[in-house]
Amino acid sequence: MRFEGVSARLVSRVCREKAAYGLAVIWVDGCLRASGRETAQRFIDTERGDMSLFNELERRPAGEAVLLEDALAVLPWNVDGLLPAVAQQYDSGEVLMLAWMNETALRETLATGRVCYWSRSRQRLWRKGESSGQVQRLVELRFDCDGDTILCKVDQTGPACHTGRRDCFYLKIDGDHLVIDKAPLIDPNTLYGC
Repeated sequence: MRFEGVSARLVSRVCREKAAYGLAVIWVDGCLRASGRETAQRFIDTERGDMSLFNELERRPAGEAVLLEDALAVLPWNVDGLLPAVAQQYDSGEVLMLAWMNETALRETLATGRVCYWSRSRQRLWRKGESSGQVQRLVELRFDCDGDTILCKVDQTGPACHTGRRDCFYLKIDGDHLVIDKAPLIDPNTLYGC
C-alpha cells in the first residue's frame, strides 16, 4: 500500500522511530487524508501494532483473555517484519538464546509445537535443530507487556548454541575482560557434521 509516493513501510518506520509521536501522526495524517484514508490513527495503530490492545491488557485482571488472532493482528513487527524471540528452558528458567521470528515462524511454532525462527543470515525459516538435531519443543509462548518481544519457554534437546554450548550467553564481562565461562557440550564439527 502506498500513499502519495510514501510507502507503508516508511510510514511505519517513522511512526516507530519518531521521538515526537504526535509529529508523526500529523505527517501521516496529511499523507493519508490526501489518499482518501479516514484517519491516520487507525493506520498508525495497525502499522506499529495497536498498542491500545496491550495497554488495555495492562489494566485487566488476571484470568481475563482476548482472542489470540486479535493480538497477533496488532503485533508491532519491526520494518523487516520481525520480533525478537527469547528462548528460555521451561523448567530451570535458563535463558538459552535470542533469535527472530516473523509471522510465519510464529504461526508455525504455535501450530506444530516445534520452535521455528527466521534466519536473518539465510533469509529463510529456521526450524531449530533441523541440521544439528538439537530441537526446541515449545512448552509455553508469551509476549511482553508491549507485544514487541516473544518469550518461548522450551524444552531444549542438548545445546542451544551453534558453538555446542548449552546457551549462547557464555561471554561474561568481568571487570575489563570478556571471559568465556562455559565450555562446549558437543564439538560444533560433530554437531553439524563438518
